[in-house]
Amino acid sequence: MKKQYTPLFQSTSHAKIFCRPLFKWLSFFSPKPTQVFLSVFLFSILAQSLHASTIDGLIENKADVTPLANANISIAGTTLGTISNEDGAFILSDVPPGKINLEISYIGFETRRLTLNLSEDENRTITIQLTPHAVPAGELVVTSTRYERALRDVALPLVSVNKHHIERAFPRDVSEAVATAPGLSITRDGVWGTHVAIRGLSRNNIVMMIDGNRIDTANDLAAGLSMIDINDVERIEVIKGAGSSLYGTGAIGGVVNIQTKDATYADNFYIRGNVTGGYSSVNQSTQGFFAVQSGGLKWHAKVTGMNRSAQDAQTPLGVLPNSHYNETNIAARIGFKPSAFHEFLLNWQQYRGTNIGIPGGNSLFPGTAEVRYPRENRDLFSAEYIARNVTPALTKISLKYFKQDILRDVENIPHMTKNMPDPPKQINVLKIVPAATHATTGLQLQSDWLFYGHHLIAGIDAWGKDMDSFRKRVMRIDVLKPDGSVANSIDQIIGERPIPLSSYRSAGFFLQDEKPLWTNRLTMTLGGRFDAIHVENEKTLQPVYVTVNGEQNDHPPDQMVMWEATTANDNSWSGNLGLLYKASADMDVTLTVARSFRSPYLEERYQYIDLGNVVKIGDPNLKPEQGLFADIGLRYWGKRVTLVGNVFINQIKNMVAETAGDYEGRNALFKTNIGSAELYGADVSLDMQLYKSIHFFGSAAYVHGTDTFLGEPLPLVPPLNGRLGLRSALSRFLEFECAARVVGTQDRVADWELTTPGYTVFDLFINSRPFALARMQSQLFFGLSNIFDRSYRDHLSTNRGAIAIEPGRNISVKWQLGI
Repeated sequence: MKKQYTPLFQSTSHAKIFCRPLFKWLSFFSPKPTQVFLSVFLFSILAQSLHASTIDGLIENKADVTPLANANISIAGTTLGTISNEDGAFILSDVPPGKINLEISYIGFETRRLTLNLSEDENRTITIQLTPHAVPAGELVVTSTRYERALRDVALPLVSVNKHHIERAFPRDVSEAVATAPGLSITRDGVWGTHVAIRGLSRNNIVMMIDGNRIDTANDLAAGLSMIDINDVERIEVIKGAGSSLYGTGAIGGVVNIQTKDATYADNFYIRGNVTGGYSSVNQSTQGFFAVQSGGLKWHAKVTGMNRSAQDAQTPLGVLPNSHYNETNIAARIGFKPSAFHEFLLNWQQYRGTNIGIPGGNSLFPGTAEVRYPRENRDLFSAEYIARNVTPALTKISLKYFKQDILRDVENIPHMTKNMPDPPKQINVLKIVPAATHATTGLQLQSDWLFYGHHLIAGIDAWGKDMDSFRKRVMRIDVLKPDGSVANSIDQIIGERPIPLSSYRSAGFFLQDEKPLWTNRLTMTLGGRFDAIHVENEKTLQPVYVTVNGEQNDHPPDQMVMWEATTANDNSWSGNLGLLYKASADMDVTLTVARSFRSPYLEERYQYIDLGNVVKIGDPNLKPEQGLFADIGLRYWGKRVTLVGNVFINQIKNMVAETAGDYEGRNALFKTNIGSAELYGADVSLDMQLYKSIHFFGSAAYVHGTDTFLGEPLPLVPPLNGRLGLRSALSRFLEFECAARVVGTQDRVADWELTTPGYTVFDLFINSRPFALARMQSQLFFGLSNIFDRSYRDHLSTNRGAIAIEPGRNISVKWQLGI
């Protein structure tokens, strides 16, 4: 059989029309070299698509005789290989005559090997059926390389958390779901507001993605990963470190890539759905979730919805005040195939949070303060077009647009009163109301190429963020009589901009090539990208206005210029080299080396945020961060044992951090380049089958961080920590997992940090296997976290200032019902 292709250009004139604006846009960055490079690249690829001898055929699932897309077909002892298309078809060109050993592999199926004898110029057509089998850990599918790969075929230090772990472990959000993986830690700004730290780096040093769309929001109080419905997550992939050049500025610490659930195409119409209800005792949280999926031969659709509410959380020492929250989420995805090789995808998500408390820990805010988010909104829309099998070399090209708006309102009731002697008056700060919108828009063009054993990813992307923030200080000033009684009162509102009207723009192009070497035992991945970044802000006056007893004055006497209008431009390049050496069928060694770059974000450059106890001040003259990263891994993927270990080092120049100081007589934290920093350490994970269904698992991680300019410890570095446990089936109907989280003492701290004692916390999770109930499929889940109600402090959360004591014992139950 012959493979079908969709021509990219119908004529050379069409090619010129397409390429001319692309070259013109790229010439803004580097006029002649970029055009010459792309011209040579495109023509060389097209020239290499002319082949003679071929093997073509179909790859099918033996169980139901359906086609298998993206199966790997390779010739042992050579670098020749390809993958099957959506119809399971493939073409393997330029095959040498004589005896060859063909190897066909697919995730979740037994690898098939067969020997063929080819004569010169022979075109051989074959059909191969693969047998399904259980998926080992190393064969889990990951997409953080921008195309589907088995985890064991990726040199990057990467972990994947799938939906089955999420269902069993009752995480409240994405951060809790991944925090059990070695090298990853949760950092809290409340029970609701969380973030993840990767090998000692967090927030600005991590790129967060949902369905390939960048999440960009405020970083002083975490929330980016809290506005995602964990029930709707298919898997979470985390690149630990700056090992990839595919994601642009900000990925010095790593990448969190969240994939939500989706429906599938099918030969016949189908519709299915499920509902889930749950309860957690620690904060009397109740939640409900539903999902409906449907599809046919040319379309599929999914709709999900979630509602959850929680009261103040309980700790071993009592109630954690102001830790309540309410949230809802609605999401929809649609896929449509007008023809076999063309596809359109639409994705829409809407999150709404209300009355979300921020505990404060008596350090971020005054001890009497009540702080909450009256509302937290996230709206995402993305549209993508995909063309497959454009030419024998160009297997896929996609164009994607996304827009994501995040609205964050804060209400701070400080209960503060200040007496002024001359004239006698009393100033009552009634409330402080900051609000900000973070509008992010992006566009990406990506192409996938297969030629002469190379798998090349090439593309351009551009994204930008516009930020609009405002803050109102509502006060009542009581003018006092000599006897202390109130003579008259003045209602005053001061309008301010914590961050000026500002924008952040980034545009660049990226390339990544994967090539098997040395008879397929060694695979090399080489990537690089260039980005041009433009940042600007408007002139900002403080205060913007003052309203006295209802009368607004836009030019109050104490008005001053807080930020002048400025622009900044950064040109960056990043690159990565990955080597994967298969020492045996079950063991491999990996090496990743990378250069990374991060241009400071808007909040770091311009912020003036008054939290009550401390003022945070930015610096528009911050220098970009530059990083050098290296990681060496040893991995064993046995049938009974899986072992993954990595050692790493991450050196960062011009690292942006907060330093303590004084601002107009008040405690202040200033954003500054601290010079240089170094983080190094190791993490390891183990899964061992002890007997039949009984598995022992364990993990450990260590990070050592130093400000190498001052020779002092870096702040917010997690202590030595690990996890040990057993997982097994209790019967044909029940499964359980029991684990101990072991955390060491962290006494290597920055001068403003508290030391944190070590602790051990035990957790138990039990779930039923799916069972039939009234013609529906049911599954029950039970969780008992912090079994012994241990009182402990988390180093990252405590020193962030939001939580002094972590939540206590938590009993969770969940019932899932599907049709």
